[in-house]
Amino acid sequence: MATRSAIGFVEYDGSITAIYCHWDGYLEGVGNTLLKHYNNTYKVLDLLELGDISSLGEELGVKHPFSCHMTNLSPQAYDDAYGKMTTAYGRDRGENCPAKDFADATAFRSNYTDCDFFYLYDGKEWTYAERGRPYFKPLPILIEA
Repeated sequence: MATRSAIGFVEYDGSITAIYCHWDGYLEGVGNTLLKHYNNTYKVLDLLELGDISSLGEELGVKHPFSCHMTNLSPQAYDDAYGKMTTAYGRDRGENCPAKDFADATAFRSNYTDCDFFYLYDGKEWTYAERGRPYFKPLPILIEA
């Protein structure tokens, strides 16, 4: 089952540009990947340029088959080739789902009612909020065992 999330960038005027992410939206998934691999404005803006995504990888990557079922590759071979790449609905499956603009954090969250986690980057730090919780707080650094 998917843990949906929304990822946004806070513009200078407080407005937000955002995308939807279908898989692994929890802190240990999308949250940790954003903190480790999308930790500057340029990388975040490049991510948002992809539009909505199926899964967030350690890198943006390049256009690739949307899933192993669209190739002759085994699941392991597909993962070896593309597993660290972000998989985007537009770039990799040809759908029209660009980033969206919102007036503020309330409008951002209101649009993604099916999301469990919300992530915002302001050019300095990542913050997050969970569905049903009113406030954004700093994204914690997770210690790997």
